[in-house]
Amino acid sequence: MKDSPNLTNSQVPSLPRRGRSASLPVLSGTLSLLAASLVTWSAAQADDSITGVCPDGSFFVVSSRAAAPCKDPKFVPASELPPIRPEYLPRPYTWYVDQEEQDPNNPYNLVDKAQQIRSLRRQNARSSRESSDEAPSLRSSSRSSNRESEVARTGAVGEVEPQGQLPESQLLSLAPDELRDLVELLSLRQQLAPATIAVEDVRGAPQLSLQFAYSPALEQTVRSALTELGAKPESKVVVFAVRTDVDSEFYPRFFVAQAGRTFQPLAERVSEQGWLLGREGPMAAGLLSLGYLVLPEPFQLESPMTLWWNDRRVEAVLDPAEQD
Repeated sequence: MKDSPNLTNSQVPSLPRRGRSASLPVLSGTLSLLAASLVTWSAAQADDSITGVCPDGSFFVVSSRAAAPCKDPKFVPASELPPIRPEYLPRPYTWYVDQEEQDPNNPYNLVDKAQQIRSLRRQNARSSRESSDEAPSLRSSSRSSNRESEVARTGAVGEVEPQGQLPESQLLSLAPDELRDLVELLSLRQQLAPATIAVEDVRGAPQLSLQFAYSPALEQTVRSALTELGAKPESKVVVFAVRTDVDSEFYPRFFVAQAGRTFQPLAERVSEQGWLLGREGPMAAGLLSLGYLVLPEPFQLESPMTLWWNDRRVEAVLDPAEQD
């Protein structure tokens, strides 16, 4: 048997091999194209998705209305979905929705209003440079500019009250005996319809108390006073009393909620709230201040409602005598 001849490397035929350097760019380009296609497909799916809420409070995201996983769903844009646990919020969710357009400290609201104010300021500067021969027209322009400034502050023409009709601070001036009767009524009403917010310090010592009550007699008085000033108060009037145990500060920042309706009275409008005794700001210990709230017509005092002051609240039925 003959030995197999030894072959050197130079004598071994080479096999053709695919170059690795040529295949990597092709593979990389394919992956990039696939990734771009996936991103485009995902974006298209997101644009076509439909969001909503089921009657049990659960949220859903589907590709068509027919795919909703419950009966009688409410289809809502994703940007308008309410919180999953609204009961954990310090205030009702509807309060935050209402504040989106009304809160003067919301930077989103300040953009347009600041532009309006700057525009009005430039208009007033141009008007002041006009000749004195056009003084009558200047006065008319000034009145128009003042109203436009008020529109810029409130955000709507319909919210501006007639100038010079409603006083800025106090609507009514009650006699001492009327105030005394009102204080007694407040105490009696707390036994029938308790509605008290008590403020204490960290040790539990009383600081301030805020009580709400309904007075039919005061309601008629406030309605008559507002009617004489041109208002049409077809609503309910609630009395509030502030008692201080220590030196405190009180500002009437109220918010009312009932059956999905909300109302935030403005302190500067006597047609919505006002003072009968005292005023807002610092209060010495042992003082009593009285005021009123005018609730819009949809609110019913014989039904439960939530009254907020700052971040504190009380739920009450202010006129339970009318319940069946």
